[in-house]
Amino acid sequence: MIQLLIDTDVGGDVDDAFAIALAALSNRINLIAITTSTGNTINRVKIASKLVKTLNKNPEIVAGIGNFHTIKNQDHTTTNRQNNATELILRLSHKYPNNLIIAGIAPLTNIAHALKKDSTLPKRIKKLVVLGGFMNQPKINGKQQQVPLGFEYNLCTDLKALDLILKAKFNFFLLLGDYTFIKKAQWTKQELKRLYANNQPIILKLIAMKKIWDKTLEKKIRSAHLPKQLVKHWLNDIILIEYLINPDFFEIKKVKINFEIKNNKYPLLKKVQDGYPINIIKPVKYRNLKKDILDQLINKV
Repeated sequence: MIQLLIDTDVGGDVDDAFAIALAALSNRINLIAITTSTGNTINRVKIASKLVKTLNKNPEIVAGIGNFHTIKNQDHTTTNRQNNATELILRLSHKYPNNLIIAGIAPLTNIAHALKKDSTLPKRIKKLVVLGGFMNQPKINGKQQQVPLGFEYNLCTDLKALDLILKAKFNFFLLLGDYTFIKKAQWTKQELKRLYANNQPIILKLIAMKKIWDKTLEKKIRSAHLPKQLVKHWLNDIILIEYLINPDFFEIKKVKINFEIKNNKYPLLKKVQDGYPINIIKPVKYRNLKKDILDQLINKV
C-alpha cells in the first residue's frame, strides 16, 4: 500500500480535484495527507476537505505557504504563521521512513521549505513525484508556441525551490508537460459523456468544479493572448496519480537535467552530462490509462 502525501494548489485547475479523488478512491493508495500551496492556502484546505469528506476519507489536510511568496521571498505570516505544511511533511517522513511518497501537483515551495528546515529529508522519502516542466516548447496544431512564463505553473512559479530540490538528491520522478499537453492527454467527448452520466456525489462535485474551471480557463487564455486551442479538457495532475496506481502504463527513463529560462519564458529543462539525476515518467498507453482512471472514478464510488 502506497503511503501518499499530495501537495496541491487545488481550487485552481480542476485536475487537482480529480487527482485527489482518484488517490482517495484507489485501493492501492493510502492518502494520509494533503498540503496546500500558493495563494489562499487556507481556502484550498477547505476545498480539499470537502472533496475527501464526500468520499468518507479523513487524511490530514493543512495549509502551506501562500500569498504567492516563494522559497526565496519568505514572508508567510499573512496566510499561515507556522507553515503547518512543512511540519507535517517532516513529521510524516519520520513516521513512514523510506515508505512515504510525495506527489507534487503545485509549485514546490512547501517541499523546498521542509528541505531547508531538514536537509536529511530526501533520505526518508521513497519517491518525490512531480508534474511540471517542459523539455520542448509546447506545440499547438503541430507548431511550437512561445507562451508566457506562467503557462508552466508548477515549476516556474518558484524556480528557487526547483533548484534546491534538484540539488538535494531526492528519488525524483518528473512527469513533463511534453506528455500532458498533447492531444492524447485530453478527455474525449465520449469519455466525458461517460463521466457525466454518473450521479454519484463525488462525480457531481467534480463535474461542477470542471464546468467552472472551463469558463475560467477560457477567460485566462483569452486575456493572456494565447491560442484558443489551449482550451482543452486536459487530464494533467490525474495522470501523475495514475502512474502510482498503474505504472505498467508508463515508461521510466533516467536522465541528468538542468534548466534554463530564455526571453522571460517558461523554464526549459535540458539534458546535460553534468546535470542532476532524475527519472522521467513517460505515458505509453494513454487510452488504457484514461479508461482505468474512469473505471476507478465511476465504479469505486
